[in-house]
Amino acid sequence: MALTILLIDTDAERARALEEKLSQTGFARVVRAEGGDLTAAVEAAKPDLVIIDMALPDRDALEDIRAVSAASPVVLASAIALFQRYRHVETELAAAKALLNERRLIERAKALLMKNRKMSEPDAYRWLQKKAMNESRKLADVVADFVAEAENSQRETKP
Repeated sequence: MALTILLIDTDAERARALEEKLSQTGFARVVRAEGGDLTAAVEAAKPDLVIIDMALPDRDALEDIRAVSAASPVVLASAIALFQRYRHVETELAAAKALLNERRLIERAKALLMKNRKMSEPDAYRWLQKKAMNESRKLADVVADFVAEAENSQRETKP
């Protein structure tokens, strides 16, 4: 049995995207309300759940929500803003992890060059940068390949 969700949002693009996502699940039938009369929209749709965009609620809108919430659960769309903020933090965390991983690989590559080719740390870093420039590739890609090759050759030489 599909839930009936009443969606009220002043941003048509966001409402369309949310309606599409909810409908794709197959568990919900989404009804979008047009106009400002929340009580009439709830009476007409008889929803199981009401999702409302509440960017700037006025007193009348809050009163309508209070009256409607007795019959149906109401979700204020500040949850969408929290979700977007959370998604942004996740993206930043993923970028930070990728950067940290790149730094670890660079440090590993420099250590290999310093050990195997008797280079100083600045010389090893310049060598990696020059290799990346000569190959027209990102430093992180060159370093990843260099470390992988070095580790493969070490495995092959060990009995």
